[in-house]
Amino acid sequence: MERAKVVLAYAGAVLLGIIIGAYFVHPPIVRAIGSQYFINVQKVREGNNSKSPLSGSQIIGFSCTSQDCYVATTE
Repeated sequence: MERAKVVLAYAGAVLLGIIIGAYFVHPPIVRAIGSQYFINVQKVREGNNSKSPLSGSQIIGFSCTSQDCYVATTE
């Protein structure tokens, strides 16, 4: 019985970690005013992009601050 509690606690912790990880890794999605499209905003770095913002999407905007650059795409 004690082993079952440990296994359930471990499984719950793993599930919670997956949910929290998915929440923080997923790029933010916003809806533009007056538009029917949902917009993904993704931070990009030169030569270090594991996911292409072009995969099935259309780039609609690009912006940089003094530290970071971002690409806005439609789904």
